[in-house]
Amino acid sequence: MKALLLCVLALAFISILKADETGYVNKISVKQGDTLQFHVSTKIDPFQIRIFKYNDVDSLVTTISTIPGGERAYPDSSFYYGCNWPVSYSIVIPDNWLPGVYYAEFPTSVGSKDVVFMISPRVRGSYSKILYLSSANTWEAYNPIGGKSLYTFNSSNGVASYKV
Repeated sequence: MKALLLCVLALAFISILKADETGYVNKISVKQGDTLQFHVSTKIDPFQIRIFKYNDVDSLVTTISTIPGGERAYPDSSFYYGCNWPVSYSIVIPDNWLPGVYYAEFPTSVGSKDVVFMISPRVRGSYSKILYLSSANTWEAYNPIGGKSLYTFNSSNGVASYKV
């Protein structure tokens, strides 16, 4: 009976903590001069992050090498409270990185993954009079990390969260 109880507790703990090879940034939109933090879970160790600017032809902006890898666990409630993974790498956005949409690509054992972020100028309106509106909230609404999203079809037990 004691062994069965320990087994049940171990399975419950494993279901609470899951590992996934993915990543996220601390801010989806940063200004030139701001610090952007990457939180990455990957079995590749060490790994590199390659940052591209979306253009007609995506252009490589920089490559950051020899970042310590490791899988990160996330609790089932991370859909609500966040993953709270440690920072894998921080970068101060240089002033010569033009405003626009960027993505950071990193390797995993199942192929490369990427995270998207936007850069705006230090002074609003100094680069362009055009405002770019991103559907980041839509991305997060469908994001099932932690077992829930705002939709039942990709939420655990078919029960959506009211907050992500």
